[in-house]
Parts: sequence; structure tokens; C-alpha cells
Amino acid sequence: MTEHDHDHCHGEAMVTPEADAAIARKALAEGDLKHALFHVAGALSVQPDEPRYLALLEEVLASVDDPVALAETEPGASYMLFAVKAWAWRRAGRATDAAALLVRVLETRPDSPYGGWLRAWIADAALEPAPVSRAIDVALSNLDKTDLGRRYGDHARALFLDALTTLRAREPAAADTNLALGRLLRVLRRYDEAMAIAQAEDERAPTYRTALLLGTIERERGARAEAVPWFRRAAERDPSDFAIHLDIGDTLLGLGDFAAAIAAYEAALARDPGNAWASASIPYARFRASGALADREAVEAYAAARPDDGRAQGLVARVTPFLGYLPEPNEACLGVVGGLWRGEIDSPPVRMASTSLESPSALAAADEALAARGFAPPSRTVSRPLDPDVRVPLARTAFVLWGYDDITATPAVPPPSDEVAAAVAELARRSFSAVAWAREAEAIAGRLGPAAIPDLLASTVHPPPWPDGWAPWHWRQQVALAAPLIIALSEEGWAESGRRAALHSLLFGILDWTTTGGIVAMTELAFRGGAPRDEALAWFAELERIPESPSAYGNVMVPLVECMLQLPFLPAERREILRARRRGLLAT
Repeated sequence: MTEHDHDHCHGEAMVTPEADAAIARKALAEGDLKHALFHVAGALSVQPDEPRYLALLEEVLASVDDPVALAETEPGASYMLFAVKAWAWRRAGRATDAAALLVRVLETRPDSPYGGWLRAWIADAALEPAPVSRAIDVALSNLDKTDLGRRYGDHARALFLDALTTLRAREPAAADTNLALGRLLRVLRRYDEAMAIAQAEDERAPTYRTALLLGTIERERGARAEAVPWFRRAAERDPSDFAIHLDIGDTLLGLGDFAAAIAAYEAALARDPGNAWASASIPYARFRASGALADREAVEAYAAARPDDGRAQGLVARVTPFLGYLPEPNEACLGVVGGLWRGEIDSPPVRMASTSLESPSALAAADEALAARGFAPPSRTVSRPLDPDVRVPLARTAFVLWGYDDITATPAVPPPSDEVAAAVAELARRSFSAVAWAREAEAIAGRLGPAAIPDLLASTVHPPPWPDGWAPWHWRQQVALAAPLIIALSEEGWAESGRRAALHSLLFGILDWTTTGGIVAMTELAFRGGAPRDEALAWFAELERIPESPSAYGNVMVPLVECMLQLPFLPAERREILRARRRGLLAT
């Protein structure tokens, strides 16, 4: 069954239901019954409850000895012909087959208006609940696999919910109906109702399916630890199934039990040798257990050899700093304040001495955390000479974001407008992923326009208020990447553009988390090609040559190497040099 009608032109730009009906009447009078059926199906696909069109359908079907044969469809026929076929089946007393076929029609075209038919047919006492419930269960699995399903799935799910509720009222102990209804309630996030139905079914007739449903409900509502025993029970009930071991592995991975997750993936491979999901997950779990660079490189190598493996590509993103996740800030001031913020210590620092001047954003976040707990900022000293002097921009820039009074940094620009601050916060509060953020940033940039670039820069040093549940340093870190990404996608031109001037100011201004934000934003532009790619590579080469220092390590060297390694167009020998440098950086 297909989503669209085949070409059938009658000299009109668009055939209306009434025009379809007229063509069907003419074809019927001429004895061209297949043609008549096609056009009455077209009329009913728009107005399936119109009495005149239903009467016409009955007239067409009554004109032959075998209406079911007349309504038979060819592979790939339009969904509307399958709906008429279902009508013919019901007319011939095949109520169960008819309802199950109509469910398939609604799975294929969830925007179609056959809901009235389904509601009426489900109420037929001759209908057997189990086959229809199984058809609905299959449809639920497939709804989100098509564009129409994603757009109109809620409409279809509402119809299926009504149908399953009616079927269950007729036969409360029907396992297929209960399991389909439990699954649908889970999809609708009505977890308590889904759990009650699944538990009752498991007590009445424990099977693989009941245990799988219970485990899935627990996992999706956030009770991962409670999900694992149910998944293990499902595996015991069907020892040959490999997929349940993937569920176990994924759940244990989320719980941080990496050794047990690896064992579960290996169990899946024992049942399904070469399983792509398990094969990609094992090196990732090993890296999560060890944190070792060698294990991380194994994840990268596995993904590089399998560019079309979605699981491998998703996992390599998760292990890649500044692409799949943001590393924890490494400034010493946050280590002290973090313990106070989390309630692990209760005495705030009065004086803080460091061997180097830490990032302005880190120090600002530390002071914000102290103020939120009711404490004053500490006095600070730097015990070693500032060589190089990180209070001086790396180059002459169009915008200066931080100014220094001795070793105290303050924003050198006024706060952004409320509109821009809200737009930055909109992106920053999302879970970080550079790819997903770039899509969102492009939409926000289109809304704000290039005139917002100065305010976007200002938001990196005057971040919006952090949301509840966030540590100030995590919020500043997210903002320091969100605003540059929006800037990078704010306009089309490059050479004389405001975005070029702003991004240059981020990369070559005061060393800070904002520098990292600029590197990530320029990496996104490098992926997109053109003049920004050429300039990104030139700027990155300049940054590689700056003197090493503690501030340069976290704000420039590590993000620069990590981001450059993400660029697929770099020559192989250049990538090997970068990998060697990464090993050296992470060993220090």
C-alpha cells in the first residue's frame, strides 16, 4: 500500500470528492467497474462517512457476484483502495480481517479520515479482538518511521487507544489486547496505567512479552535499576532472543555498570554474531570503564571504519569532547567551590592562591556560586609571574570582552538585550551536542539577524541567569559555546562580515572559555566549507603556535586539537600529528 494515488488525469487540476463520485457513476453505467471503484474510493478518502458516496460504493460492489474479488488490490496500490477492500471484506462477513486491514491503512496514512469506520467496526460483536490488537501493536512500532507518521501519529494513536479500550472492555483477559494497550499507554507516557495493565497480565500469564513491556516501562520512566530484572526475566523466558540482551546492555550502560553491560552485549553477540549494535557498544563501554585514551581511540577507529553505522557514529560523538559532550572545567578555583556548592564542605575559602591566572569565566562562576550560598568572594593572589601575560589579548581584535584591574577581570562590554539573552538561554539550556546545537543555532540566528552579534558577544561575559539545578560554571560553559555558534551562523557573507570580526575576537582575545566557544564555532564553519573553512584552518594554525601555559592548555590547546581531529578533510599525516599531540596533552 502506498501513501499517494497513482496518476489518473481527467483534465482537472484537482479532482474533488463530488467530481470523483460523478466519474464513478459514469464508469459504473459503462460497466467499467474497476474504474468506478477507484473513483468512489477517491471520494471516500476525503469524506468516508458521506451517505451518498457509501451508497455509491454499495452499488458498485452489488453489481458483481464476487465483490471481494472486485475490491482486490495489487501490490503498491493506493491506501484508499485498501480502505475500500477492507469495506468489501466487512461486507462479506470478514469483520476481523476488515478491521485489521483498516488499521494498516491508518498506519500508512495516519492523516486519513477513516476513524469513524474504525470506531464502528471495532464495536461489531463478530470481531475477534486478538488479530486486531496485534495489528495495532505492529502499527505502533511503525508510526514514527515515516514523515506522515511523525506528523500525524498522535491522531492515529488516539484512534488506536479508543479501539483497544473498547476491545479490552469486551475481553479483559485478552493478552494481545492488554499488551498492545500497555504499550500504547507507555508511548503516551501514562506509565502508571501501563504498568498496572502489564503487571496484571504478567501475573495472569507471564511471558517474554510481558517482562519486556514491564522493563521498558520502568526504563522509560527513569527507573533503570528496576528495569534490569525485568529484562533479565525476559531473557530467561526466551533464551534464543538476542535483542533483549541489547536492552540489558543499554540499561546497564546508563547505570554506569560497564562490566555488566559488556557481558550483556557479548551475550547478544553469542546469539547474533556480528550484531552491529553490540559490536559498537563494547569498545564504548570499555572506554567508559577505563577512561583511557587508548580505549577512546578504539571507539574512534571502530567508527572511522564504519561511516554508515549509526550506532558507532553516535557513540564516537559521545566520547568526543566539544562535539558530543563538554568536559568538566579544570580550573582549581572550581574544585574548591564545587565542594561547597555540593554541600561536601561548609567552610568557604577566604584566600585563594594559584600559580597561574585562571580563566575569567571560571573565576566569575566561582564567585557566583559563593554568592548564591551567601559567601563573599575570596581574595586572590598569583604566585608566579604571568608569563605569558594572559591579561593581554593574543592579537588586535574588533571587540574586547574582558578588562583587567591587576588580576581581577570584569566584562568590558555592557549586558546584552533581554531578547538576545533569552535566545542564548534557549539554546544553552539544551543538552549539549555540537551537531544538534548547530541546527538550533541556525534557526535562532535567522530570527535575530546579524544586528544581534554585539549582544551575542556580550552574553558570553554577561550570561543569562542560570536555571534551577545548574551549577554556575556549567551554565557559563554552555553559554560560552551557545552564543558563538549563533554568531557563526548569523549571516551569509564572510570577508567583511560582523560574524568574522566577532569570531576573530573570540579566538584571539583574552584566553577564556569564550576562546573555546570560538574554536567550536569555527569548527562548525569549517565543516561547511568555503572561505570560512580556509580562514578557520589559518586561525587554528596561528593558535597552535601560541606559547604553552595553564590557561592556553584548557582554553586553546585541548579544544583545538580535539576539534581539528573532527575535520574529515585533513590529510592523514596531519591527523597523525594531531593524535600524537593529543596523547602528549592528555599525558600532562
